[in-house]
Amino acid sequence: MKSNNSISWGILGTGDIANQFLSSFPSHINGRVIAIASRSFNRAESLAKKYDIPLFYGDYTQLIQNPEVDIIYIATINHVHFDQTKNCLLAGKSVLCEKPLTIEFKKTNELIKVAKKKNLFLMEAMRTRFLPHIVKLKEILREDHLKGVKFGQLNFGFKKNQNIERLFNNKFGGGALFDMGVYGVSIMLYLFGTPSDICAISDKQVNNDVDRLTVIIFKYSCGRIVKMSFSIGLNLPLHCYLVGSDFSIHLADKWWREPSLQINKSNSTENLEFINFSNFSSYMIQHVNDCIENGLQESTEMSLSDSIETARIVEEIFSKI
Repeated sequence: MKSNNSISWGILGTGDIANQFLSSFPSHINGRVIAIASRSFNRAESLAKKYDIPLFYGDYTQLIQNPEVDIIYIATINHVHFDQTKNCLLAGKSVLCEKPLTIEFKKTNELIKVAKKKNLFLMEAMRTRFLPHIVKLKEILREDHLKGVKFGQLNFGFKKNQNIERLFNNKFGGGALFDMGVYGVSIMLYLFGTPSDICAISDKQVNNDVDRLTVIIFKYSCGRIVKMSFSIGLNLPLHCYLVGSDFSIHLADKWWREPSLQINKSNSTENLEFINFSNFSSYMIQHVNDCIENGLQESTEMSLSDSIETARIVEEIFSKI
C-alpha cells in the first residue's frame, strides 16, 4: 500500500457487472479505481474513459502485475473466477471476487487457503449482505423475531436472453442456481444459519442442461421452512417475506436492492424506509475499502467461513438438481 494510505483498485472485466460496480464506486472513500483490464483493449479503453480511470489494458496479466494496485475486483464469467483469483493472490493482490467465488466447493476452499498463506484479503462479492435494509432485518430478527419466524419465501427470477452464453451454458457455470440462487442461499445463511435439511428440484431435462428454474427448500431444526425460487427463464413475482404466528415482515418487491421493510403485527404496521440509499454496490465497496485500510485479511460481515458454507450448500443443491 502507498504511503498516503489511499487504496488503489483494479478491475478485471468490462461487462455489465463491472459497469455497475464503477457506477456505484463511492466518491467519499479513501480509495480509487486506477486500472481496468479486458480481453478487448477497446472495451477497457472505453470504460476507462467513461469513469476517468488512468490505466487500461487489453490483457489481464498486465493489471495483475501492476505494483500500484492494492486490490482487484474480479467481474468476469463464473468459470474463470478460480484461476483469476488465484493468480491475483499469488501476485500479492487482495481480491474482491464476484459471486460465486468458484463453482466448486474444493476450489473455494483452495483459494481461501492461498489467501491465508499469503496474508491477503479475500472476499466474495455478496453485496446484498451490506444493504441497509438487509442489515436492519438481521438486527430485527436478532432482537425480536428470529425464533418466531415459521415460514419464509424468496423469489428471484427474470426471463433472460438465451443468447447470453454465460447464463445458458454449463461450460461457463451458467444456470439459475449459480447466477441467482447463490444470493438467496447466502442471505438465508446470514439471517438464519445452516438448515438441518435441504430439498431442491429444477427443470433440467438432461445432465448437460442448465437449470432455468430451481426451487430450494430449507428446513431448520426449530421447524422453520424457507422456500426459494430462482429462474433465468421466467419472470417470477419478485418478493421476500417472513411469517410468524403473529407477525410478518415484507421486503420491497426488488428485495435485493430496494431499501424498505414493512413489519406487520396484529395491531400495527411499521414501514421502514432508508432514504439515504445509494447504488446497491456502494455499501459493499466501502466496507471492503475499510477492511483494506485497516489491514484486515477477512471481512467481518462476509467471512471466508461464510463463503465456504455457501459453497458447500450450493454444491449439495447442485448435486440434487
